Amino acid sequence: MFDSGFVFYPTPARPTCHCASLCELPDGDLLAVWYAGQGEGLGDSALLQARFSVADGQWTAPEVIVDTPGLSDGNAVLFPTPAGRVWLFHTVIQRHGWDTVLAYWRQSTNEGLTWSEARLFDPEEGMMFRSRPLALSSGRILIPAYDEKDWSSFMYLSDDDGFTWQRSSRLHVSDGCIQPAVVERGDGSLLAYLRCGSRTGHLWQATSTDGGTSWGDCTP
Repeated sequence: MFDSGFVFYPTPARPTCHCASLCELPDGDLLAVWYAGQGEGLGDSALLQARFSVADGQWTAPEVIVDTPGLSDGNAVLFPTPAGRVWLFHTVIQRHGWDTVLAYWRQSTNEGLTWSEARLFDPEEGMMFRSRPLALSSGRILIPAYDEKDWSSFMYLSDDDGFTWQRSSRLHVSDGCIQPAVVERGDGSLLAYLRCGSRTGHLWQATSTDGGTSWGDCTP
């Protein structure tokens, strides 16, 4: 157990931070990643990480793990795979705006101490991450995602431990539904909650009964 407290304090070089992701490592330590810089979407934004040591009861000092020269590194999510690796999925703004991001992934075989070089995950611009991936009871891996170009959502799905991926059906509503967060329920169905795209005053929800391949309509 640990007391609440800050992992990252603003600095003159990086006065803002956003979009933290957290995962538990096999040894019980915690790994956190986020982006920080002068401001959201600016070219100096980089990905930082820190580790909470159960043995020491402390967070390590934040360290930069991704800093694409001249471009803004953004939303990242962590996923410790059943095979023992840790995956990092993240985005890089190519020009101006989140609708120009490209999605990349890296992996670590030593619990985040070092990371592989970035590999392009999806060549279509605008594909974004926000919520943690899931390993389903079927063995399928699901990554919640959304399209910044039209504010629709979908899932990346893999049935071969991440070697190949397919997209699920799209989740659409007229004013947008993004940043899905997904859980698997006891009966094997999936439940997703999604952020609304305007000031409608509610979240959206949707369900899947086929492992995330297709999704029912979004309801308030």
